[in-house]
Amino acid sequence: MKNKIKLIVALLLCIMFLTSCTKIRYEIVDHYIGKIRAYREDEKFEEALSLNNKLIRFSPNDPDLYLLRGLTYQKLNNYTMAEENYTKTLEVNKSTDVYRSREENIIYFHRSYSRKMLKKYDLSISDAEKAIELNKNFILSYILLGEIYIELKDYDKALEVSDLICTNFPASLRGNSFLAYTNYHFKNYKEVISDCNYIIDQHSLDKLEVYYLRGITYYKLGNLPKALGDLQKSRDNWPSYSRSYGTLSLVYYNAGDIANAKQNYKKAIELC
Repeated sequence: MKNKIKLIVALLLCIMFLTSCTKIRYEIVDHYIGKIRAYREDEKFEEALSLNNKLIRFSPNDPDLYLLRGLTYQKLNNYTMAEENYTKTLEVNKSTDVYRSREENIIYFHRSYSRKMLKKYDLSISDAEKAIELNKNFILSYILLGEIYIELKDYDKALEVSDLICTNFPASLRGNSFLAYTNYHFKNYKEVISDCNYIIDQHSLDKLEVYYLRGITYYKLGNLPKALGDLQKSRDNWPSYSRSYGTLSLVYYNAGDIANAKQNYKKAIELC
């Protein structure tokens, strides 16, 4: 009996020791994860990857490390490696211990984006739908799904997603903006103007893209004065956005203002 008690105590101590080691390991990893994120923000991607790889060797069962590495590859536009790391994140996350868990909808969302960039549209749609299934309150998954359908020129599906966004997120700037862009692709220009007016009236956040969209829509409708007004707002408040200058050049040219057309065209070329 005494030997059994000693064995049980020894096992409990061993479990406590291993648990303590696991906690310490993740505390160390968490410290360096902050450094990886700082490297990424400073666009020191090679340093971020180097430290990330070292941490994976130290803690190979931590899904956060594969997710971080995937995000770094995504910043480098290496979507193949990003996709591989998001897949590994999902694999590791299913077997992770109690000290680390990751909302899987975020992983599916990022893998869907990478697959979209790789033009793996069927897989990308599947991942986006899975992300929505896992978290119906994450609007970016809906927007990503809609963008995939727009790339596929499946505007009926895109409009269905747009309606879902507006139903589930009626006060969302991104949701209403996506509806406006969807209507633009459908050439429902009057609807676009209505959508943009609603966004400008209801939202106090940055609306420069909305002014740009309304401006090019007015141009499509032949209303050059209103097109110029909106595009000038977009250009003056977003001076690094080359498309505003390029579109303004076209509108000025059609309005007969050749001097301003040349000036804006030159600036658009400089920014490209």
